[in-house]
Amino acid sequence: MKITSLLLSAILALQFTACSNTNDKGADADVQTEQTQVKEEETMTEEKRDIILSNTYSKLTEDKELTIVYIGGSVTDGYGSTNQSQNAWAAHLGNRIKELYPDVKLNNQKKSIGGTGSYFASFRYEREIAPLNPDLLFIEYAINDKYNGVTYDQVVKSSESIVRLANKFNPAIDIIFVLTFDSGTKDSDYDQLRAHRDVAEYYGYPVLKMADKVYAMLEETGEDYSVYFKDGVHPNDAGYAFYGEQVIALVEEELKTAEEAAAGYADHVLPEKTLADYVTLDANMIYADEIDLSDSEGWEYQPKTNFSWLGTRYNGRIFAKEIGAKLTFEFEGTDIGLATGIGPKMGIISVTVDDREPVIIDEYRTSPNPKDRVIAEGLEDTKHTVTIEVIGQNEKSEGCEFEIGAILIN
Repeated sequence: MKITSLLLSAILALQFTACSNTNDKGADADVQTEQTQVKEEETMTEEKRDIILSNTYSKLTEDKELTIVYIGGSVTDGYGSTNQSQNAWAAHLGNRIKELYPDVKLNNQKKSIGGTGSYFASFRYEREIAPLNPDLLFIEYAINDKYNGVTYDQVVKSSESIVRLANKFNPAIDIIFVLTFDSGTKDSDYDQLRAHRDVAEYYGYPVLKMADKVYAMLEETGEDYSVYFKDGVHPNDAGYAFYGEQVIALVEEELKTAEEAAAGYADHVLPEKTLADYVTLDANMIYADEIDLSDSEGWEYQPKTNFSWLGTRYNGRIFAKEIGAKLTFEFEGTDIGLATGIGPKMGIISVTVDDREPVIIDEYRTSPNPKDRVIAEGLEDTKHTVTIEVIGQNEKSEGCEFEIGAILIN
């Protein structure tokens, strides 16, 4: 990780002002970028691709142990079910693997975080995913990337970064992409879904598009969408059971192919060329408890507790609640982002990198959740100065609080 220093200091403005309304727009505004298109000759063909789960099959039948890790949002976490640990689609797959291979030591780990997207996952990978040493990795971020307003090009970069990082830490890792949806997108190929699918197809990984399976089933049974879903995006117990069936069917099919091919255990060979202009292989997180606020005013570190999603998941948070609270730090690298909290009391911040145009982030929402925010990408690989200032609140917000759980640096 290319960081020369993280000399963070929070500086209180000369005079705090009371929370007030603002007309500044949030950072969720559409960013116009030219979409990266995957050329047909650059994608993996059926003849070129590896036997997808050959290594997983070898781990199951020879080593008798397997670690499966699932990264994604709330749909992977099992939100909407009556018991997320037992009824999530990941749990259904784990149970099926145990049935098929009862003598295998299975480590079935759900490392999903509701509300977050593939951008955050690429920064989480080295610290939180790689130490688990997954043999089989599931990636599910399409719908959250859509909700977070991330562009096609940014999703390609983040998704491809995850793939490259996964192979960096375990060249034999098998990967499956699960593409989720909501009732608004139905079976459409929205930009963020296409981005993940394009990355998967380029690297020869299987893709499971859940919308195709769900709507085909509903058409066949004549049942209503609500029979299987708690809301527009989150399945209920019946829906998660159906999701589990689809994942199980894909895994069993690929394991059968691996058995018939008798390909054995081997590292995957990745294309030399990346789809994105560059990938973030030095991506990492600076947790809140690692930020030096000893000389600060207006920002404080609050340790891990139950006060927020960030506080329970990211070793606490750094927190401000007054307009004018200012945080300045330096980093060396090309990319920077934030892991922030949204909620009914959250305010608006301005984030400036060097002399670039400020990024305005309004984190008011009716319900609390973590979010990952892109601040700047593709910077010159040198030292940069970042200034974060609380500047106001949404007219609907109950306050101008702001919380940061981690700083994301490449």
